[in-house]
Amino acid sequence: FDLDFQKLIGKIWKQKPGILIISVFSQTGEGLDFFANSINPIKAKSGKHMKLALCGKISKKSKINSDVVSEKIEDILQWSQTVSQNLK
Repeated sequence: FDLDFQKLIGKIWKQKPGILIISVFSQTGEGLDFFANSINPIKAKSGKHMKLALCGKISKKSKINSDVVSEKIEDILQWSQTVSQNLK
């Protein structure tokens, strides 16, 4: 998954200004954890404005690394709008 995802990002986001917000929706914390662990290394290497938004149910003890985590899609959308406006 990691290599395929990295190739996809390279194809769709070459030298483009702005940010790339990757949103992941999952019914399980394990699913969100898998994607966060796969995407974060690519995000760190990119050197670009890449953000990770996770939407789903996560236990209070979970230590998933992302820019935003919420069970409500409305929270993700509001956060995305705020991030976008702050870059202008």
